[in-house]
Amino acid sequence: TGRVRGGAAKTSVVSSALYGTISGSAVANVVVDGMITIPLMKRSGFKASFASAVEAVASTGGQIMPPVMGAAAFILAQIVGISYWEVAIAAAIPACLYYAALYFAIDFESVKRGLRGLSKADLPDVKTGLKLRIHLIIPLIVLVYYIISGDVTPVTAALRAIMATVILSFIRKGTRMGPVRLLSALEKGAKESISVAVPCAVAGVVIGVIINTGLGLKFTDLMIYLSGGVLIITLILVMIAVIILGMGMPTSAAYLLAAILMAPALINMGVTPLAAHMFIFYFAVISMITPPVALAAYAAASIGEADLWETGVAAFKIAIPGFLIPFIFVYDNALLLKGPWMEIVWRTLITIIGVIGLAGSIMGYYARKTTPLDRFLLFIGSILLIVPEKITDFLGLAVLIGLFFWQRSRKPEPSAPVLSPVGKGKG
Repeated sequence: TGRVRGGAAKTSVVSSALYGTISGSAVANVVVDGMITIPLMKRSGFKASFASAVEAVASTGGQIMPPVMGAAAFILAQIVGISYWEVAIAAAIPACLYYAALYFAIDFESVKRGLRGLSKADLPDVKTGLKLRIHLIIPLIVLVYYIISGDVTPVTAALRAIMATVILSFIRKGTRMGPVRLLSALEKGAKESISVAVPCAVAGVVIGVIINTGLGLKFTDLMIYLSGGVLIITLILVMIAVIILGMGMPTSAAYLLAAILMAPALINMGVTPLAAHMFIFYFAVISMITPPVALAAYAAASIGEADLWETGVAAFKIAIPGFLIPFIFVYDNALLLKGPWMEIVWRTLITIIGVIGLAGSIMGYYARKTTPLDRFLLFIGSILLIVPEKITDFLGLAVLIGLFFWQRSRKPEPSAPVLSPVGKGKG
C-alpha cells in the first residue's frame, strides 16, 4: 500500500486484518501492530487521533476475519452446533465489507488532506522481508488445514500448529526458538488462555442459573414485549445490550452472556440461529471501539499520544458503516453465504457500494468534497442500497450515480496542498 495515497493508514488495514487472523484480542492487535503503524501514519500527515482510531478499528475487525478468528467464534460454533469452518465461511463477506468501509474512509480522508504515497525509492524491499520469515506462514496453513478437515478437535489442530511453529523456527537464526523463548511463549499462552477459560467457566454457572430459574424464557418474553414484536426494534435493543456488556468484558465473555440471554428472543422472532448468533458476536467485537468505554481505541490512543475521547469518537465515526452490516445479514442471509449464488453476488456487490457511499457521507468526500446536501443525498442513497430489497437497490444506485456526475460537473474547488510523507531513513 506504500505507493497509494494514505498508504500508511492502508498498511494498518491490511496488517491488522492479517494479524487479527491469528489473535483473538483487539487490544493485543493494537499493541503489536499499532507500535509500527500509528507513528507511521502520524509522520505521513494524519492527525494523532485519526491515526489511532484507524488502528483501533482495523485491529478490532481482526476478530471477525477468517480463517482464524477470535476465540468467541469457536464458542459460537459450539453453541449453534455447527463446525467452526461454517462460522468462518459465514463471517467472510461481513468481514470484507467491514474492511472495505474502513479502507475507503481512509482514502476519502487522504484526498481531503492532499496526502500521497511514498516514492518507489522510499519503499522497503518486500522480497528481502518475506525471505526472512515467509516460512512462518506454514504453521497457519497447518492450523487452517486441520480445522477445515474436521478430523481432529480444535485443540489438537492448535497443538499441531504450535509444534510446526517450533520446528520451523529453526530454519532461520532470527526466528529460532531456544529454551528461553519457548518457555516465554508457553507462559504467554497460558496467561492468554485465562481471558477465555474463566469467562467460559463463569458462563457455565450462569447457564445453570438461567435454566433452573426459568430466567431465559422470561428474558426472551421481556425482549419481545419491549419491542412490541417488531424485529428491527428487538435487534436495536440487543445491539445496545451487547455493546454495554462489551464495555466491561472481553469479547468472548460478552458474546457468551448475550448469546445465552438474547439469542433465543431473536430465534423466536424468525431469525435463523446462525444469523442471530453472528449478530450478537459481531456487536460483541465492535464494542471494543464504542465510547464511552472503547478499550481498543484507548490502547491505540496511548500509543499515538492522542486524546482518549477524541480517538474513541473518531473510531466510532469511522466504523459507523460496520454497524449496519449485521442488520443486513439478519434480514438477508445472502451475506452469510446462504442462498442462490446469484443472489449472494448481487447482495455483496450492492452492499459494498452502499458501505463505500456511507463512508463517503461520513468523511465528507465522494467525487470531490461534499456540501451538506451532497452528504445527505449520499447517506440516503447508501441506506437505500444497504436495505436488502431490489427496488431500493436500483433507487440507491440511481442516487449515487447521479450524485457522482453532478459533483464532477460542478466547478472544482481549490485542491488541498499535497503533503509529502517523510523520506527514507526517518520512518
